Amino acid sequence: DESTYSLYDQIPPLPVPTLEDTARRYLDSVAPLVDAETYGQVEAAMNAFTAPNGLGQRLQTALEERAARSDNWLSEWWDDVAYLAVPEPVLINSNWGIWCDPRQPTDDPAMRAAEITARTIDYYIEIVNETLPPERAGKAQTPQDMTLCKRMFATTRVPGAVKDELVHYDAAAARHVLVIRRNQIFTLQVLDDAGRCMSVAELATGSSKSRWAC
Repeated sequence: DESTYSLYDQIPPLPVPTLEDTARRYLDSVAPLVDAETYGQVEAAMNAFTAPNGLGQRLQTALEERAARSDNWLSEWWDDVAYLAVPEPVLINSNWGIWCDPRQPTDDPAMRAAEITARTIDYYIEIVNETLPPERAGKAQTPQDMTLCKRMFATTRVPGAVKDELVHYDAAAARHVLVIRRNQIFTLQVLDDAGRCMSVAELATGSSKSRWAC
């Protein structure tokens, strides 16, 4: 079986769009938002920007040089602009979340929370053990970058004056999850000493080695 990161070397580098294509896409996005006179002004400014030996050409060259030095010229900028420089909750504002199919449907909130936790921990264990199958996309089944899965657990943002900092911890050593209820914060053990997930019943009741601690 393929390990989680076994296809990493097959991932193609992120291509750089041409300056002409970027300009066209920008004008297409502006057109529905402004009147004809304003659009003409924007189009003239874009023509000046993309003129031979103009600012656009110089920036395009710099971007292509950056892309030649890395597999993904956008990733660092994307982290900064979309996540680290925006002082907002990622969970709400970046549409990030986990969905799982409950194996034991129930109306009991504690059992429901325990079921979701157990299924999430199953996913976490696959990431730690690198048994999560690598994903592919499109008709060409292009391998996708699975390294971002490492950020889903044991990772946090530490606030900074200009932008936040991503801090990673040893995911394999983690044994607890954080639970917030009625403005009270608790830790709950979800893995035993052998790295196995607690049962749904243990998670729901806090029994066995699962203990609530404020």
